[in-house]
Amino acid sequence: SYHKQNVIEINSLNQNNDSTFRKLLDEYHSIYDMVDGFYDKKIKRDKESIMKIIQVSYILFFYGYNRKDKSKVENIKNWILTIANVKEIPLEWSIMLKSIQDEFIDHQSQLSHYYRNLFQTVKYINGSATSTLDYSQKYDYVKIIRAQLSNYEQALLFYNSISPLGSAWELESNKVENDQLITKYNMIKNLPHKILRSLDPKLFYPNVYYEYDSAPTSDRIKLVKLYK
Repeated sequence: SYHKQNVIEINSLNQNNDSTFRKLLDEYHSIYDMVDGFYDKKIKRDKESIMKIIQVSYILFFYGYNRKDKSKVENIKNWILTIANVKEIPLEWSIMLKSIQDEFIDHQSQLSHYYRNLFQTVKYINGSATSTLDYSQKYDYVKIIRAQLSNYEQALLFYNSISPLGSAWELESNKVENDQLITKYNMIKNLPHKILRSLDPKLFYPNVYYEYDSAPTSDRIKLVKLYK
């Protein structure tokens, strides 16, 4: 399938194909720990602050931080300033960015094509090109795609969708319910406990019907009646 070809292209960059996405997730979590460690400890780790930490971490995970690439560095700094809502990069963050440059590489070339294809495929099924299908039929098609995503792929999709780079999945402010694709198609349904470590995905996607749930939320039941 198209998705499998996507994964093959990424796995071809790693000799141990089965571990590729697990290694990517481990690397993301390492960067998250660094960003969280440098993030103001006085700020309560509520949904808003966790979202900012996720967003900064994903930008650094995706783009890396190579100071020789001046335009990319400027772009990354602008992302950080916008997300963190500060006017300049704090000194301690400069230390963190140097550590990231020394320890991690960027994954833009690996992941941009992968996520773009995944998103465009789900968007196509959801959109006007398939208007002859009802929601249950669209859901069945997307379910086939979702079934091919490993737990690690779904975890990285979760982080991608929260970042500015993946907000088109759902979290853009102008998204109507029928275009909120993560929730509508339960795209992260199979996330096992602890794969996001201490983070509960329900903090951001409370109405996904997770496989460990005994029943859908009352809000999801209402949403399903509205979905087209």
